[in-house]
Amino acid sequence: MTLLLCAASNESIQALDNRIRDIGRGIWQVQTDSRLDSMIREIKNLKDRVRVHDQNEPATTDYLSLETRAFEKEAQILATLDYSDRPARHEKIPDAHITTFKWSLQEPKESDVKYSKLQRWLKADDPFFWVSGKPGSGKSTFMKWIADGDETKKWLAAWAGKHELLVVSHYFTIHGTPIQRSLEGLLRSLVFGILVRKPMLIPKLLVDRWERPWEQSRWTQSELEALLRRFGAETESLPSKTCYFIDGLDEFEGDHLDICQTLKRLSQSPFIKMCVSSRPWNLTHDDIRNYTKFRLQEHTRWTMLQEETSCVSSQSLIDQVVAKSNGVFLWVTLVVRLLREGLTNDDSLSDLQRRLSSFPSDLEEFFKHILQTVDPFYNERMAATLSLALEAREPLSLEIYYFHDFEHDDENYAFKESADLMTTDLMALNKLFGSVSRRINGRCKGLLERNGDRMDFLHRTVYDFLRTDKMSKFLRDQTSNSHNSSLSILKAFLAWIKRSTFACGKLGMSDNPVSQINGFVTRLRKGLQYARLAEIQGESSMALTAALLDNMEHSITRMLSRGQIEMTDPSFARDIFRQFSQPVM
Repeated sequence: MTLLLCAASNESIQALDNRIRDIGRGIWQVQTDSRLDSMIREIKNLKDRVRVHDQNEPATTDYLSLETRAFEKEAQILATLDYSDRPARHEKIPDAHITTFKWSLQEPKESDVKYSKLQRWLKADDPFFWVSGKPGSGKSTFMKWIADGDETKKWLAAWAGKHELLVVSHYFTIHGTPIQRSLEGLLRSLVFGILVRKPMLIPKLLVDRWERPWEQSRWTQSELEALLRRFGAETESLPSKTCYFIDGLDEFEGDHLDICQTLKRLSQSPFIKMCVSSRPWNLTHDDIRNYTKFRLQEHTRWTMLQEETSCVSSQSLIDQVVAKSNGVFLWVTLVVRLLREGLTNDDSLSDLQRRLSSFPSDLEEFFKHILQTVDPFYNERMAATLSLALEAREPLSLEIYYFHDFEHDDENYAFKESADLMTTDLMALNKLFGSVSRRINGRCKGLLERNGDRMDFLHRTVYDFLRTDKMSKFLRDQTSNSHNSSLSILKAFLAWIKRSTFACGKLGMSDNPVSQINGFVTRLRKGLQYARLAEIQGESSMALTAALLDNMEHSITRMLSRGQIEMTDPSFARDIFRQFSQPVM
């Protein structure tokens, strides 16, 4: 978020209008109702001033209140902590079924001692609670349910006592972007989670940054960690107790001893406690039974099937799922999905029982079974698609998979120019995305799933399974000898760029030429990451990468002439391409 003091000039009405929108966006970060009401009123006043502004007088922001100026600085500093992928993993984790984890926070009976552990911890002064379980056992779903739940806050309030309670969560993911699996991402997420709720701490604890809000240096690990420790010590400035929920510690990419020591240091304050999850809490049999029963009952054919047979027989199928699951929730999810497909195909109860009997109970063997059910016609495309997802540094856009399909028919498709540009109509794009995701689902049998405008692995265990030596060899054997995933991703990125239009912002919005073509620069930078990976995989790949980049440089000239790239200085687009591609050539 860029927040600038408006200059006193005839052109500054536009800047003032931008200022209003920036403040409006920031409002939803600072979650204090009284402050929100004040800011909303001020925005209304500013808008009224813009409407009646005399064109012969310069617009000015001198009349802005001190509170708005303080708010502006707070929002600027918060923006340096936030990052676009911070909420991505939380949004992707499925919500727990309403009854699945209810037992974990219920008042325990004397015989249910094991179920009372979490509830007792939430109320007690113990600093750590560790959730562990098999891959796919539902740890992330559980952590999201606990961290977001009102029942959790009720029990934590007993621990907080007279202090205000703050709950902050973070979710690691191994196959997300680098910051999603880093210590920096964790620390920035936790600090942001505190300050966005308590922005009045910013001028007290971040004096230097407060004095220079528009000259922000990069956050360091030591600075972030020191700030989190101060949160635990500043009882006068922050009369609160904070509970952190951190999911997927095993998906942290770095020194695990280092991060454990960092968390241990932070938890030494009596005002802080942490719930952390990692691999080896399975679901109970009742959890799995409730989930299976609920998902099958949602299908209209299930009721008809019960009428054709008996409730006893249908219950027997559910019991078999429970018995075979070994407490692994991901296995249950996949099995129930396939059983629902059988219901759609009008399978009889005996057909469903035979389906279930054919499913291996071991998760990796089940993944193999799923891949073996792929139509042999799709084997090469299945292997190439999964290889792209494995090679990707972050979940790839659906457009990459769309363009990659052209490579199966023409390996040189990325060199060609096309008069047909990608649509920008949202309905047409959604139709295209739906078609691409259905094709991928058909060839990969749900191991990759659509998440917004990207495709991602169904679960981290799928990623781990496909990275094993045996499965790496299986994927290589299904593709051609010349297949190079990095090169394929590069081709798709370049083809996507050629078929896109990158319009600059409104004139006068920024003097920085990079900001005028931010979309072009971002996509180019991402694509060229794979150029660097492709060139180190042999001389032929290096030569083909160089040829692709030469071709792209010529294409930029054509894109400029056709208005696909709008710039006040057209030569800058070519210059920035040469700058980014120079280390590769």
